[in-house]
Amino acid sequence: MAVDTAFHSTLRSAVPGERHFPADCVHLVSTGGSSVSRDPPVSRRAIGNTGFLTPLVVPSYSSRGFSPIGSKFDLFSSHTTSTSLVSAYDIYHGALPMSAAYGSDLVFVDSGGYEAYANSELAEPRPWSLDAYRTILSKLEDRTTLVTVTFDFGSRKPIDEQLEAAKQLADDFPHFFWDLLVKPESTTEPYVNVGALIARMPLKAPFAILGFAESELGSSVLERARNILLIRRALTETGSDPPIHVFGCLDPFAIRYYLAAGADIFDGLQWLRSVMTEEGLFRLSSRIVREDRWDKDENTVEASFRMRNLDTMRALQRNLTHFADTGEIASLALSPIEEDRFARLIRSVGEA
Repeated sequence: MAVDTAFHSTLRSAVPGERHFPADCVHLVSTGGSSVSRDPPVSRRAIGNTGFLTPLVVPSYSSRGFSPIGSKFDLFSSHTTSTSLVSAYDIYHGALPMSAAYGSDLVFVDSGGYEAYANSELAEPRPWSLDAYRTILSKLEDRTTLVTVTFDFGSRKPIDEQLEAAKQLADDFPHFFWDLLVKPESTTEPYVNVGALIARMPLKAPFAILGFAESELGSSVLERARNILLIRRALTETGSDPPIHVFGCLDPFAIRYYLAAGADIFDGLQWLRSVMTEEGLFRLSSRIVREDRWDKDENTVEASFRMRNLDTMRALQRNLTHFADTGEIASLALSPIEEDRFARLIRSVGEA
């Protein structure tokens, strides 16, 4: 294993509150033998030529587990005018209005797999297909900056077929900025084949972003962070540096770890189902009790917590931006204990 001794030295020598992740520092990553590859993973990256820079922390809207989602969108959309993610599936089936695709300055339009392939009590899936997705894409107007996500085939496909299908869709709708969603190659494989993806870089297709579901990047936070770093290094080595989008991740601590490994965009529904604080995520019911609000109307309390979550997300994005600009660990607003935990995890990632 190769170890990033320069980075480790930086973390050891600095005093708490003054440690840095320098913009010019390098991670040493084993490439399978004695050879070593260097790359600075943390940066503010452009989303194509949209004028938007990462990092981004994006609130998502979905009917899966939150039906009716339309009323929640009506209530909170005026507070998510910077960025948001909505599902084409929800628009197609009327759970969200078409105007939801224009509700923010930057809108991610997801391809609907999360809702369509649900297999739990959270949702009762309705018909969905690539043709249905194309119907929505053909109706989208140039009212705001749209990032559209490549189609999520529930049947799964080998990496080559995923790339070919995504390229065809992007070529058919070239006026959108495309987020390439990479999935496992079969229904029996729970994780993305990172090696197969890297072997096909550089990706010869018009993709502004490279995306992965958090749960499909590995079986642990450490494995996911290592895979993100490997992907980031491969992108850099092949002459491209698009943002990496981690779908389904709004945990404040996990976001910090993945950002340090090279990810850039994070979205999820946790802001609707949990309470987000600097201490992490809490169940709504648990926080209601902790704040002595058990006698209040639950719908009103939940709405206030969700508004607070949006404030927390904006503050987190500012901290991440400062970290990407300066490399100062203190800018991540971690407690001394969490700073030490952050440093240990990053060292572990660098030992991959």
